[in-house]
Amino acid sequence: PSCMKPSAITVGTVTETTAQVSWTAGGSETEWEVSYTIGDQTTTLTTTENPYTITGLSASTHYVLPFSVKAICSATDESEVTSTELIINTVCGLAAVPFAENFDAYTSTTSQSSMVMPACWNRKYTGTSTSYGAGIYNSSSYAVSGTNSLRLYNTCSTSTSTSYGDVYAVLPQLDAAINELMISFDAKPSTTTSYNSFFEVGVITDVEATDYNSVFQPIGTAHIVPAGGQSFNILLSDYTGAEGNIAFRVMKTRPAGESRTGYYTHVYMDNLLVERIPTCFVPSSLTVSEVTDHTAAVNWADNYDQAAYAVEYMAEGDATWTSVSVDTTYALLNNLQASTNYTVRVKAVCGTGDESEYTDAIGFATKCIAGTDAEIAGTGSNQNYIPVGNYYNYSYTQQILTAEEINAVGTISSISFEYAYSSAMTSKNNVRIS
Repeated sequence: PSCMKPSAITVGTVTETTAQVSWTAGGSETEWEVSYTIGDQTTTLTTTENPYTITGLSASTHYVLPFSVKAICSATDESEVTSTELIINTVCGLAAVPFAENFDAYTSTTSQSSMVMPACWNRKYTGTSTSYGAGIYNSSSYAVSGTNSLRLYNTCSTSTSTSYGDVYAVLPQLDAAINELMISFDAKPSTTTSYNSFFEVGVITDVEATDYNSVFQPIGTAHIVPAGGQSFNILLSDYTGAEGNIAFRVMKTRPAGESRTGYYTHVYMDNLLVERIPTCFVPSSLTVSEVTDHTAAVNWADNYDQAAYAVEYMAEGDATWTSVSVDTTYALLNNLQASTNYTVRVKAVCGTGDESEYTDAIGFATKCIAGTDAEIAGTGSNQNYIPVGNYYNYSYTQQILTAEEINAVGTISSISFEYAYSSAMTSKNNVRIS
């Protein structure tokens, strides 16, 4: 071709908010068209700069950016496009709050020696063994979302050998005072039920220190991860020490409350979020019970002693919510329509103009009015034939009611049906409903 395409795209100097990108020109051209995408924003422009500087990046962030470049040799002659993905880790400035990490942007393994850490995080194992430590673990079995989680792996030992120590995973330093923050994440234990699963949350006051045990300030007591996992929501408001970096620690000694007695300790963390402590907290553990044809009991949990709540519910197909105000973590919904699907949600009301976000809405179905029929198959031109035709004395089984439909109906006193056939049948009464 008369205009050769560029090659060898590389990343050069990276700062907190910029990254230099260079390439090898295909010939003597001095002008190029570059295109790259940050998030959902694509930039395409013509430049005479090589290296070219990408701006608008965020500090302490891992990027995988689609990038392409082509040579412009004249007004009518351009090269083919050369494309790649740029791996950019911006310099570790103060990370902005809210700070979120689900660990899925990284390529990692299940081998401790090959595991990576997120950009601008630190890790340390205070023993001399290379078998234990922290790192991104690539397995959907332990991730709550995606395929990656952060694993903290240790042995539970009372030995005084220097081979054993504590495991640390340290977040980037954030742009807010630690006692103004809360940290939320999902955690899972090992599938080996005898293995321990516990951790502490605290602050590393000097990430450059050689001995992390001397600069770790725990906040509260150790947390135990139960079988099946748990979502944690931990307030850091009790912290009174020097500013530093939020950190997790898995000790080599088993804390009070850990009843498992295995030799190893595994903690898998996912969907981490650090945010400012709200003035009004979202309720949790929303449930619906004691559903009748016209009523339903709604319960939820609140660990922060909030004074009032707004409960909203809506029938399927409606466009507006009905609201009920209560001052307990219980509400009885009245005057509901029978045989109807509803959704319900709750928010806390802490004062004038101070309300939490709503919980995720959950669904329930009211029961039929006692003594009435619940039509499952339909009638008239929309009727369904259940089960399908059966010939030659073959046995045939088909589900007529789902568990959800049975729960919605309540007590079933009888089930009736009609025969629909185009020719004479024998043994047509040989039908069993169970």
